[in-house]
Amino acid sequence: MPARSRTNRSLSPAVTGLLALALLLVGEGTPLHAQIVAVGLVTDEIRGEPLGEVKITLTLMGAAGGEGASVVATTDDAGRFAALLPGPGTYELEARHLRYQPLIWSPIEAREGQEQVELIIELTPAAAELEGIDVEVEEERRRSILERNGFFDRERRGFGVHLSPEDLEYRRYNVKLAFRGIPGLQVTPDDRLRMIGGSSFTGATCIPNYFLDGTRMQGQSELLDFVSLQDVQAVEIYRRASEIPVEFGGMTSNGCGVILVWTGR
Repeated sequence: MPARSRTNRSLSPAVTGLLALALLLVGEGTPLHAQIVAVGLVTDEIRGEPLGEVKITLTLMGAAGGEGASVVATTDDAGRFAALLPGPGTYELEARHLRYQPLIWSPIEAREGQEQVELIIELTPAAAELEGIDVEVEEERRRSILERNGFFDRERRGFGVHLSPEDLEYRRYNVKLAFRGIPGLQVTPDDRLRMIGGSSFTGATCIPNYFLDGTRMQGQSELLDFVSLQDVQAVEIYRRASEIPVEFGGMTSNGCGVILVWTGR
């Protein structure tokens, strides 16, 4: 959502005192009507809160679109600013704050005989902040899906091995790292998963059955054949038929165990 700005309207009570500030800028003994003062208020577009430490630059535009004299002001803690303009003309305004998207706004007209130009500016939080919020929302959404699919309930029962989103957070980019140290599970040199012994206790390795988001993968599936490890949010590993939840094969499993893969979708 772009930053917004408004002019030519009455300033809110929060801007009371800007005219007095403008008088100080002009200086004692100088008639106010001989000057043009830009006064304004800067707020957060989403929260409506006044923003301090916003740098405001007003630049007089030349007749051919070139830049002329400029004046700089900084908002106070109440989001207010006042700047004595070099004279009448068309101005471009630039507003900058570290945590907000920069705003460039033109034309702003200051006419001959006008005492003040009133400005109300709304800035949008910077993209990085919004992305952080989006990430939190997405993580909460995925956890909610895992909850509905019974992942956390099965984890509390204590059967099998469960890799939660937190467990995979820093190791979902490498199969060997993600599944290292899990009893009964082997990662081959070409990043394929094998159960050791399965239910037969023979010590041989076999290919487990896979379920992706609750749906069984057909044939001799391999993990990386149907999902990118970066998309995996949680994993359940059941080595023995007695551990496998009924809805995922239970005692009818092929004897090599089951791996449930959840993407949180």
